[in-house]
Amino acid sequence: MKIIKRVFLVMLVFSVLSSGLAVTANEAAAEARSFKVLAIGNSFSEDGMAHLYEVATKGGFENVKLGNLYIAGCSLQTHWTNAQGNRNAYAFNTNSDGSWKTQASTSILTALKSDNWDYIIFQQVSTNSGLPATYEPYLGNLIDYVKENNENKDTKYAWHMTWAYAKASTHAGFANYDKDQDKMYNAILDTAKISVMEKYADKIDILIPSGTTIQNMRSSYFDDAAMTSDGYHLSHQLGRLGAAMTWFKALTGEPIDDIYTEIASQKSQMVIKEAVNNAIKTPYDVTESTYKTEPEDNFNPDGYTLFDWEPVAFSYWNSTSTDKYYTATNVELNKRFLCSGRKLTKEDIPVGSVIVIENGYQYRPEKWPGTGLVTGTRAGNVTEKITNVTEGWWADWTYVTFNLSKLDNTNISENPDEHKSALKIYIPKGDQTPYSGEVTAPELEAKTGTSVLLKTEAGFEYSKDGTNWQDSGSFTNLNPDTDYSFYRRAKETATVLASEASPALTVRTDKADESTTESADESKSTVKENNNNWIYVLAGVAVIAAIAAAIIGKKKKK
Repeated sequence: MKIIKRVFLVMLVFSVLSSGLAVTANEAAAEARSFKVLAIGNSFSEDGMAHLYEVATKGGFENVKLGNLYIAGCSLQTHWTNAQGNRNAYAFNTNSDGSWKTQASTSILTALKSDNWDYIIFQQVSTNSGLPATYEPYLGNLIDYVKENNENKDTKYAWHMTWAYAKASTHAGFANYDKDQDKMYNAILDTAKISVMEKYADKIDILIPSGTTIQNMRSSYFDDAAMTSDGYHLSHQLGRLGAAMTWFKALTGEPIDDIYTEIASQKSQMVIKEAVNNAIKTPYDVTESTYKTEPEDNFNPDGYTLFDWEPVAFSYWNSTSTDKYYTATNVELNKRFLCSGRKLTKEDIPVGSVIVIENGYQYRPEKWPGTGLVTGTRAGNVTEKITNVTEGWWADWTYVTFNLSKLDNTNISENPDEHKSALKIYIPKGDQTPYSGEVTAPELEAKTGTSVLLKTEAGFEYSKDGTNWQDSGSFTNLNPDTDYSFYRRAKETATVLASEASPALTVRTDKADESTTESADESKSTVKENNNNWIYVLAGVAVIAAIAAAIIGKKKKK
């Protein structure tokens, strides 16, 4: 009996403690600031939310969940049609841990009931965003449907005001605004103000002025093209980060001044934050940026090793569809690109590396989550001059490649050596050890009177004076009939120092061909040389024939 009582007491104490722990855990969860956002949108809400998780968590929110009901190019009319039929028409993309996951074939109703959303966002398709006639009766009906079926009565509702296209955009919908960026922007403003915020003042609580943020950023030293990846979707770094900070500040009212992400440089984030703060303050007017010229970059390559990203001409990668890069010298599209010849890993480009792109160029970092896997959405083109490789840059990716192109998309593949240095990747040296292998003298591939070509090998560099080194084994503008000494060495890496120069290979260039100097026209010189050779041959034959005839004549006389 005593044993039973003791067991009962122990169980009672455990029950009380467990109950207390549960209450404490629930209280802690309640105290964690909630930021749950559901967008009924398309690719423009995808742009706005791409970096929102990082901005929100760095802004002090712990209970963060993002949801985007996605159909590409989806209009208010289509959203309302889907709601009426409770259609499982959406890819429901969610993010509650820093990575996006997709639930296919989802309805608006299912997404609404999947969580207690703090904010629900509406928006119009970008082509119609400045056309009031395309809003009704769809927006009013959709708002009523969502409110009737949303179980969280504390939810706040917001309108996402999208942005005008780039001035050079080729999007067909740009014709709705006579392909005029200012006209499109002003139409979006007027529609958002009158047809949404004033008309539904009792139903829409918040305006997210992403369009004004982007226009404010365009008034800085940022290039107009740098705001978008394709003329209408936002660029991966600058554009999307500007939109994310706009969403965060508009929805929460929290300051963004002390939020720094790993997505863009600090100087770029200064421009972005100014644009966002001004857009929230005056959402229906452009505020000129004070950053009209780009601050000087302070990156010092000392302490870094220049990484060979192994560029290949006439080729590019696409992380959404293939594990191999596209390459064909006769395809016009391919002439715009150089790409890394293999997938690169975190060992190749470790955290702490720095990526530098020259003005006039852009690169797209293609990323894969693993071997044989593809990504759902490609990153946009990057024009940010300096990018720091961080844990956030790598995120959950296993492989990365680079597609290099010019901003004007001109051909760069016919002379790849002129363009490949526009993209530089610097690897931190860390603790380097001396090179331990043996480096033999270079081998001769071919030579002329003015050039020498050495056999090359990956990981080595070549020199004709032991001081100046190059990746190529080609040396030109040499003097004829002259001895030259050539060397090679193992290139420096992030962990290994460059080797000592190899023993010299001495090569004597060919003698000058006198016949080729008699005329500036090489083809004529060649013809002349050939003619002279034939003359010599014929003369020789004639001499031999004459000697033979003389011998035969003597024999006949005998």
